[in-house]
Amino acid sequence: MIGCSPVYTSPSIQNEVADILGSQIRQKILSRVRRAQFFSLAADEVTDSSNKEQLAIVLRYVNPDNNQIREDFVEFIECDTGVTGRAVAEKITGFISSSGLDPNKLRGQAYDGAGNMAGKTKGAAAIITSQFPLAIYLHCASHSLNLAVVKSLEVRSVRNMIGIINRVSIFFQAHPKRQRKLEDAILNTAPSASVHKLKDGLRGSMLLKDSKIYFLLLSLVSSPSRLKDLVAGLPTHSQMHPHLY
Repeated sequence: MIGCSPVYTSPSIQNEVADILGSQIRQKILSRVRRAQFFSLAADEVTDSSNKEQLAIVLRYVNPDNNQIREDFVEFIECDTGVTGRAVAEKITGFISSSGLDPNKLRGQAYDGAGNMAGKTKGAAAIITSQFPLAIYLHCASHSLNLAVVKSLEVRSVRNMIGIINRVSIFFQAHPKRQRKLEDAILNTAPSASVHKLKDGLRGSMLLKDSKIYFLLLSLVSSPSRLKDLVAGLPTHSQMHPHLY
């Protein structure tokens, strides 16, 4: 209607705007990678909401503007030809060429340990390395860490330790005054810590990120007297909820 302000709410318009923005960001990243010349690549297969296999591509390079290492996601590629090692290798090399990057400047590959990716003869890494020998394959560090953590949970002492620390964190989270006491203790023990609260679902990652907080909780678990001092004067559960007793 003439005289009305445009409203960009239709799904097709929103998708078009998102595609345009994504294309601009992708081109800016690829331009930096071209100026950096050498780069590495990480890829992993995921299944989207429509149950289609997608290959996520991340580029690692040195930003020529400030000499800082960057890792940028650049593309989802549909694996419409299958997920065999050769099919995945062709998708990766095709992406590199179509993006205006020189595959001879590829210096590293990082994938999970699945056979189609890491197989010695028919894996995607082996096929790409046969064409570009300087593109060295390394097992993705994040996948390796995840496998190590999962394996460590088979050890009873590790499993018990994580369970106890979770129970301690729940103890503090359940009461605002306890939480404030813990925040004060963290501030005194690790003043530079970026995380002062123990949140559901994030406790494990928080502990891994800040070893000082991790050791603070360990000291509380191993020293009942220190835990008692920390919560001295706080009401007990029966005092907080007398109707339950």
